[in-house]
Amino acid sequence: MLGLMFAAALANSTPVDTGRSWLTARDYPADARKRGEEGILWFVILVSPEGRVVRCDIVQSQLSSELNDKTCSLVTARAKFRPATDETGAPVYSEWQTRMEWFLPSQRWPPTTQSITMPVDMEIQVQKLPKGAREKSVGLVVKIDTDGHVTHCQGIKPDKKDAKFVNVACAQARALTLEGGKDNDGRPIPFVRAMLVAFRVPAQ
Repeated sequence: MLGLMFAAALANSTPVDTGRSWLTARDYPADARKRGEEGILWFVILVSPEGRVVRCDIVQSQLSSELNDKTCSLVTARAKFRPATDETGAPVYSEWQTRMEWFLPSQRWPPTTQSITMPVDMEIQVQKLPKGAREKSVGLVVKIDTDGHVTHCQGIKPDKKDAKFVNVACAQARALTLEGGKDNDGRPIPFVRAMLVAFRVPAQ
């Protein structure tokens, strides 16, 4: 009997649902509602190999500490994930980053001109880009060991036209020493995470 063997690929954790159930209108703190407080926040969570959220940290926020804390509390309690897998296909810890919006349904959205952009993990300056572009971004999924080194790297969405950018970005990522991961007991852990890499042409 002949068998086909396929190489396992890194995969970051993904939510079981769309995330709409994580925060609802009923969760709005009364004091924040009275203040008319609205805004956006980015946060990063640590997902266990079982798909549970075990830690939540705010990256950027327009909100008060009350709404920041409320967000992390609700996400930790409600969010369920399909766990990340390493290069062997085994479930592993992962970091997952996204944004959430708190806004009052009675108000026009967005209520201000303030905005939050997704944090760029690494910037690479180049002399030129295809079609005269000034910036090009690629997404990576990487595995980071307990010493903060990238041991495996690939593009999030394999695309032949982005292959050169992914190869360069992965080479640069492997040269970095990143912050290592730790579980809730403070023990070092290898983990998988996404990285956003921006190729930019410097202004003349």
